[in-house]
Amino acid sequence: MSVRWLTALLVFLSVALVVAVVVWLGRGSDSEPAANEPELVSATQLSAFADEHGKPVYWLGERQGAKYELTETPGGRVYLRYLRGNADAGDTRASFVTVATYPASNGVAALRRAAHERSGAELGRTKDGAVLLIDPSSPDNAHLAYPDADLQIEVYSPDPGEALRLAAKGDVRPVP
Repeated sequence: MSVRWLTALLVFLSVALVVAVVVWLGRGSDSEPAANEPELVSATQLSAFADEHGKPVYWLGERQGAKYELTETPGGRVYLRYLRGNADAGDTRASFVTVATYPASNGVAALRRAAHERSGAELGRTKDGAVLLIDPSSPDNAHLAYPDADLQIEVYSPDPGEALRLAAKGDVRPVP
């Protein structure tokens, strides 16, 4: 082996070790959750998050007996799950009502395209004026968007039809 090759290998290993240590130390911090890492929050903490987020975050309001699980992805999607019973943050079951707020350039236009592309889908309006995608092939989800807003909102419920009912009657609203 040449001395140059050995030197290059040692430099590479040294840099790799430094990067590994920095990543390891960064994961040990409890000050802020990692992206995509769900955490339980109070309604007050959720309001503070929404204020700091800079864009609307939607929910169904406070629900008795529910714990609020908040997850934000690096792409700016925000998920709020209403956990029940002994469920903790990160529970993998699809058993909980969820409201997701997605960045979407002209969310209403995106819903119009989706309605046009999906057989049997149509558009409606919620009581508070949002455009609502009614898609019979997806009874667990409801998608809505407000005019002049660059976002979409999705409501999920494990009970078929409940997401559409919640969205249609105007229960979905910005976190105060």
